[in-house]
Amino acid sequence: MDVVREIGTAAPEPGELMLACARLTRSASRLNRRADPSAVWRAMATLAEAGPLRVSEFAELDHCSQPTATTMIKRLEADGLAQRIADPDDGRAWLVSLTEAGRRRLDQLRAQTADLMKARLGATKPVSDDELRAAIDVINRLTTSLMNSNHDKEDGTE
Repeated sequence: MDVVREIGTAAPEPGELMLACARLTRSASRLNRRADPSAVWRAMATLAEAGPLRVSEFAELDHCSQPTATTMIKRLEADGLAQRIADPDDGRAWLVSLTEAGRRRLDQLRAQTADLMKARLGATKPVSDDELRAAIDVINRLTTSLMNSNHDKEDGTE
């Protein structure tokens, strides 16, 4: 079943973009069946982008409970993909960061999945390099705008 709708004449809604990005992400992760589960991949990406982090900070960024975050961090540690390091600002606390092996694994997963995606992009309706660059640029700008927004502070949901 084709769940992708053609863009109509109505004004685009941010929710449609969110849905499209989620479908793209799920489709990409399904392509790479040899990859780690998406939760592991997402956890490594979070640590790569925002780490080192306290487990509570990781849980907040990953939108999971602290016990779930602790379980994931322990799994990454057991696989040699993450490590706990002393928090330089608080001798009682620990920070979690990716190990070099974790960074290599994440880079490898991303490269493998990108190769699989590239082989299939535009299989039914070709996507040009210019269109792909434009899509990446727009998504990056939107993401930056959302990340830099003070809206959460303004509406009291922080």
